[in-house]
Amino acid sequence: MATKNIKPQFNFQKPAVYKIIVQGEVSERFSERLAGMQISVDRSNTDETVSVLIGQINDQPALLGILNTLSDYHLTLKSVKTLNE
Repeated sequence: MATKNIKPQFNFQKPAVYKIIVQGEVSERFSERLAGMQISVDRSNTDETVSVLIGQINDQPALLGILNTLSDYHLTLKSVKTLNE
């Protein structure tokens, strides 16, 4: 059986910079509730407004807290990715 090169798993125990995109508009005043993430709203697509959140998140529980907060506001999650892989 051939061995494939497997990319090491991401370490959720260390801080990382994340980019989270949600459908809809998130006000910048919610930044503190979202771990101080920078929030920008993209209205360039006439069919859909999205909010882009970028910031350092300390660990997986903090990431889950942010995602749960966004869910509590009934925002549809479009994507989550790390920027410093």
